[in-house]
Amino acid sequence: MLLRCFALFCLTAVLSLTGCAGGSADGGAVPSASGEPSECTEAYAFAPAAYVIHIVSGDAVILDPLSNDFPLFCDAQSAAKGLESGLAEGRLPAGDWKVYRVYGEWSDLATEVSPGVFLLNKPAPIVDWVN
Repeated sequence: MLLRCFALFCLTAVLSLTGCAGGSADGGAVPSASGEPSECTEAYAFAPAAYVIHIVSGDAVILDPLSNDFPLFCDAQSAAKGLESGLAEGRLPAGDWKVYRVYGEWSDLATEVSPGVFLLNKPAPIVDWVN
């Protein structure tokens, strides 16, 4: 267990230093919500696929906006499109990424940084992965 915690800490530290878990302060200008954001209930974000290992192991994985910007999306399809465009445009480093559902209510987790673009505004655990 201690080894898993240390590995998660190291991964988070590396991501913080490289900035690869998030995008620019405007989320890369990828619209985060399909439809009206006030109708959103769940929140989705993308992050490195390595988090799946920790989730399967029963570890808590928490996305922390103090370490990186995490663009939030209203649905899994929008998050997948945001991930694809971030990789294609070079805003994210090449690698294995996943879309994750984040625990909490959209209204509590999302802050609009530009029209239609939202970022995670407080630490939130990952519930599960989508793809």
